[in-house]
Amino acid sequence: MNYEFFKKLIKTDLHVFGIFLFLIFLVWKISFYFPAWDEWDFIAEYVSGNVNYLLPHVEHFKPFFKIFYFLELKFFNAHFLYYHYVNLLFHALTGLVLFKVLNNFIRSRAISFLSTLFFLFNLYHSQVVLSNFGICTILNVFVFLLAWLFLQKYLIQNKKYLIWISFSLAFLQAYFFGQGLILPIVLILYLILFYKNKKQLYYSMGYFLILIVNAVIYIIFAGKNITVSSHSLAFSDFFGIFKYFLYAVSMNLVKATALLSIHSAVILIVFILFILSVFWLYKLKAQDLSKVLIFSTIFYAINFVLISLTRFNYSLEQSLAGRYTYYFLIPIGFYIAYFIYEVFKAEKYKKLFSAIFILYFGYYFTASYFSIQDLKEFRKELDMNNYVVLANYIKNGQIVGELKSLHPTRTIDNIVEIYVDFINKSIEEDVNFKKLLDIM
Repeated sequence: MNYEFFKKLIKTDLHVFGIFLFLIFLVWKISFYFPAWDEWDFIAEYVSGNVNYLLPHVEHFKPFFKIFYFLELKFFNAHFLYYHYVNLLFHALTGLVLFKVLNNFIRSRAISFLSTLFFLFNLYHSQVVLSNFGICTILNVFVFLLAWLFLQKYLIQNKKYLIWISFSLAFLQAYFFGQGLILPIVLILYLILFYKNKKQLYYSMGYFLILIVNAVIYIIFAGKNITVSSHSLAFSDFFGIFKYFLYAVSMNLVKATALLSIHSAVILIVFILFILSVFWLYKLKAQDLSKVLIFSTIFYAINFVLISLTRFNYSLEQSLAGRYTYYFLIPIGFYIAYFIYEVFKAEKYKKLFSAIFILYFGYYFTASYFSIQDLKEFRKELDMNNYVVLANYIKNGQIVGELKSLHPTRTIDNIVEIYVDFINKSIEEDVNFKKLLDIM
């Protein structure tokens, strides 16, 4: 592709968003969907008529997500693919905001665009993007990135209303998903590292106050539901925490950047390449290298390792679950954007690095695309199987097929009752199950 044509293609934010949205629908769109797992809890609350927006879901106090999801239930009814399209729309919007955040930092639309593609098309996003319930995570990250973007705008334009918008969004984002509770720390870190002004401490205290207020609200409304064990918070178990940190960082860095099976040799190669990239930047005398490394590392740690540590008591299998790792690709993408930008500034390395860059991203997007298609087929097979099981059970009173993933604690009778009530509430008339639940 001609570089000038590429620059024109991403000249405006609307163009960038259009490209993101088109590619996301092309790669991520599925053709069939049926609810599973936690979705049935929210559907049950919706059809009961006793909706309580302040009722936590386990340790997550997320009233804004509940408002959003219940509006989807009200307007989309049993058209579950419409919910999926909303997921894809907000995944693209999240990409747009991330693109603007990266561009504000490195001042290169082309590199910011490609680095955002790295985030949008990672196959490990499948548990979020391909699950309607995953909208809580997408909305959390979207609103947090908006808070970061308005912080950057304030630092550039020095208009006070922008910092207050950032404060407001930093507060609100925590009520879409519990993982957002500690995200204000990232904004504090960004201010301290990259804002050279006496007011940095003053505004950092604003984000710290938001963190404290949100923590108190969570304790009041969701404190009794916290699934954390006391042992998982025992910082005296230093070796356990260090082991968890080392393993989790290693495996997820490999997953995110290499898309390969996790073997010790692969982990070693990835970390050698990472160390070489840091050494390369050091030799190039890259600006703010130490600050970027500190920011990316701590951002990664607090958004993935520490939150998983407190929740899963060193359970590495749970920590690797994609529904909790939508966050950690942001700091990795931040470092990648910075690395590419600094290397391309050095004229003598451009040809060599261009070749490496094309090979790596060619491999990354190809591997990710085909893996995502396989995951989509797996999800479709699972959803259709669950749908067929319920359809047969409702029509004939017998289970045909294997029920795999509807809900870990509810019985099939309970799921059938919720589904029938939901359909009745959705269309507000007698349901012709023979027509509605035609076996596929």
